[in-house]
Amino acid sequence: MSLILGGFVRDFPDIKWVFSHGGGTIPLLSGRIKVLTGFSPRIKEVAPAGLDPVFKGLYYETANAAYGPNMAALLDYIPASQGMFGTDYPYVRGQGNADGLQSIKMPAATRKANGAGKAH
Repeated sequence: MSLILGGFVRDFPDIKWVFSHGGGTIPLLSGRIKVLTGFSPRIKEVAPAGLDPVFKGLYYETANAAYGPNMAALLDYIPASQGMFGTDYPYVRGQGNADGLQSIKMPAATRKANGAGKAH
């Protein structure tokens, strides 16, 4: 949120901001965040179209988030094109993350867009 409220996401639109671990709590708390930041006069300046387009324009990698509930929340909120395969080496290795993604029910196009199965 500091990157958004500080104006960095707005001021550097060519940066592909990537957030680890499926965005952490963003998919789950986005509604609360939108309500609470609605009281800030700064939000209109840094996110004139609202926070949903900002959140949905960020990228989210799957390291240590390749679990059904996490991925369901994330993929329900963002376009599949904004997800990307990630690892948390040495803690969660690529194959472990790929296996986790393979065990989740998701459309083949979403799986392909997120790079599942590319780990070696």
